[in-house]
Amino acid sequence: MVILKKLNLNSSKIILLVLIHVIGFLGIHSDYRLFFLSLSPINLLVSACIIFLNEKIPYRLYLFLYFTFYGVEWLGVYSGWPFGTYFYAETLGIKVFQIPLIIGVNWLLLLHASQEIITKFLESLPFKTFREGENARIGAYKQLPIAALKASLVAALMLLIDYLIEPHAAELDYWHWLNNVIPLSNYLAWLLISFFCSLILSLAKSPRSSFNVAFSYLVILIMFFYFL
Repeated sequence: MVILKKLNLNSSKIILLVLIHVIGFLGIHSDYRLFFLSLSPINLLVSACIIFLNEKIPYRLYLFLYFTFYGVEWLGVYSGWPFGTYFYAETLGIKVFQIPLIIGVNWLLLLHASQEIITKFLESLPFKTFREGENARIGAYKQLPIAALKASLVAALMLLIDYLIEPHAAELDYWHWLNNVIPLSNYLAWLLISFFCSLILSLAKSPRSSFNVAFSYLVILIMFFYFL
């Protein structure tokens, strides 16, 4: 019964995620484009609420990661390092120190979903080392290489998603690069930041979440920007 309720909840989450992104996609391609673009931060916030609902989320750790992402973005906007020279427009909503408050949530959603997908992928491999129970039995020093491998794959997946999003960011008025050129440093920064934050999640042994919801969210996101 508990499993059935969990499946029903996850199915409802996926349906809601599909619904809000389809509505957003159609709205952006309608005469009400500007209105629907202004709803982008609400879309991200609602997506976060849907994904994190009824999950065992390590909120203190996620709060730490949120401020880490926010701090790196602040550094990027004001110094040009590590991403390159860019600025945020008004579409992503309320800004503090010229950084949209919602941008940290976007980082968290991508990290959360990517972490769950890569964890599931590694556990599906025919190696006991990657299984959660086996990993818990080995010493901390032996867990580091496994966590680093996982973090590398998570970082690669997040980089792929950023590579897909970046060309559309300016046309959606999310953020703009100097001379409209996306620098290589942006992708290198995404890779490194994603790696270290994923490593923190792995070593902290954050609770598992729903793979189906995480996988569906990234698929929806990829399709949204691919067909945009």
